[in-house]
Amino acid sequence: MTKQPAANFGTTGVGGLSINDPDKAKQQQVYKFVENMKQDPDGWKKSVEYIVTGAVSTVDEHYLLFLVIEEFLKKRYAAANNEDVRIVRDFLAFWMQKINGDGSYPAYVVNKLAQLFSLVFASDFPSRWPRFMQEVFLDRGFTHHPTVQFYLKTLLAIDEEVVNRYMSRTPEEFDRNTTIKDAMRELCIKDCSESWVLILEQCSELSDHALVFEVVAAYVDWIDLELVANERFVPLLMKGLAKSETSEEAIQAVEGLVQKGMPASRKLFLTSGLLNFIKTNNLLAISEDSFNEETERVACLVSSLGHQLVNVNST
Repeated sequence: MTKQPAANFGTTGVGGLSINDPDKAKQQQVYKFVENMKQDPDGWKKSVEYIVTGAVSTVDEHYLLFLVIEEFLKKRYAAANNEDVRIVRDFLAFWMQKINGDGSYPAYVVNKLAQLFSLVFASDFPSRWPRFMQEVFLDRGFTHHPTVQFYLKTLLAIDEEVVNRYMSRTPEEFDRNTTIKDAMRELCIKDCSESWVLILEQCSELSDHALVFEVVAAYVDWIDLELVANERFVPLLMKGLAKSETSEEAIQAVEGLVQKGMPASRKLFLTSGLLNFIKTNNLLAISEDSFNEETERVACLVSSLGHQLVNVNST
């Protein structure tokens, strides 16, 4: 690849390119730059090179190049040759090293990067990269807060790419996504569910816990129920219900558990068991001094469990 000087973009070139610049002329310049890079067959490779060689420095510069790489991953990566696949995997490895280092990037950059990882996963798993989840995330462990956050955000991005029922899908995409979910059940989802427990047990950052519950709420509908409705995970979920920082996401996970399709007798057993556990641990208690958020949390939880019990008893 032929290197271009960094002055072609960013704060050091052409007046500076920023996604937040209010100047309409600058906004048009940003749009033109990104579109030109997308139309260049090697634009995505140049974008990767700019990033890994340090030719870009600001977060806006990174984000703009992510848009170019995203276009390639969505439209052409599935048919990529071995060399292009290698470049993409090296790019992922580069970012995992960066995140393991300092991880201090704005949320919009991290979220876009998680989307890029999810696009690679959707194209490569399981045929080209059956151990994607283990090699990229799980084998690294979960001792570093930014890495934990990025792993969980990537799982959410994968759910958006592969599972989201509100997105229209072509027949080819539907078949691809079915293959991916089947392969995940076989090759990695058990390991992922174990990682969720480890994060809840070992990581002190409550924002990590909240993301775990959000992931469980997203995945529980299509994974084996026993992976999360077990004696290790449920007590940790109940602890999450008791904390204001994680209660909203924990309620989503509880709702996902009890709303999951299953025989009526099994749902009755699960819902009743959760309700008894909640009552035993006084998680339904409110007082005159309770904040509105606490009252809403309890009301939402009771409503969800009660609704499921009524539905089961009416069948």
